[in-house]
Amino acid sequence: MNVIRHFDKKASSYDEFREQGILGKYVSRERNFVLNELNVKKNEVILDAGCGSGYYSLYIKNLGGIPFGLDISEKMIQELKKKDINGLVGNVENFS
Repeated sequence: MNVIRHFDKKASSYDEFREQGILGKYVSRERNFVLNELNVKKNEVILDAGCGSGYYSLYIKNLGGIPFGLDISEKMIQELKKKDINGLVGNVENFS
C-alpha cells in the first residue's frame, strides 16, 4: 500500500519535519488545542489512533497520561516504541 510505504519512509524524521517552518507553527497551535481539549489526567489511558511516530503520545505521557498508539506503519510504531510508549500496527478502520 502506497500510504504505508510513504509513512514508513518518513518515520525517522517525522516529528522533526512537523516542527519546522510554517507547518511547525500550525502544529504548535493544533497541539495546544488538542492537549487542552484532552485535559489529560494522571494515569489516564488514551488511545492515539493514527499515532505516527508518537508526537502526541509523548506529550500525553509527559502530562502523566498513559498513551497507547495505533498506526498502519510498522516503522512509525518502531519510532513510538523508542519513546517507551506501547503501540500496535493496525488500521483504525478495522481494528478491534
